[in-house]
Amino acid sequence: MNAQPVQLAEISADDRYLTLPQVKERVPKGTTTIYRWIREGRFPRPYAIGPGSVAWLEREVIAWMASHHQAAATNH
Repeated sequence: MNAQPVQLAEISADDRYLTLPQVKERVPKGTTTIYRWIREGRFPRPYAIGPGSVAWLEREVIAWMASHHQAAATNH
């Protein structure tokens, strides 16, 4: 999987990176499921932060959680 490069204009002083274990604490799914969702366009893509290292922007994960929660609430 190719991570997207980080663009400086996209980052604010309040942004925080999350590692995969931190993402999995917030989204209680396994690694395989998270990466499948990414391939399917259903979850935010990680950013390359170094050689062999990726991370997610916390605000993007929180936004996904909010939209996922909203969608689940309207389907019940």
